[in-house]
Amino acid sequence: MIIRSQNKKGIINFNNIDTIGIEPNYFGYDVAGYNGTKESCVTLGEYSTEEKAIKVLDMIQNVYIQYGTIKDGLGSIHGAFNIPKCFQMPSDEEVEA
Repeated sequence: MIIRSQNKKGIINFNNIDTIGIEPNYFGYDVAGYNGTKESCVTLGEYSTEEKAIKVLDMIQNVYIQYGTIKDGLGSIHGAFNIPKCFQMPSDEEVEA
């Protein structure tokens, strides 16, 4: 899966990110991807409150695990060919705290 940055200027391969976390900034909170250390940080989106930033992490998590948790009574996984390809970081206004 890839993640398109909130400002639409960057695309990050989810497989190349070790951690996605929340960092405070001057205006609110960043959702950022890290590859090893904080020095190799990529800002994915900026949010006015920590609650909104956490909600965005929840959204990413839900999209990522959604396709792998659909099973029938026999244990078959459905939707494996519907793997999420891209997550577009929402704007601050699109996230309800």
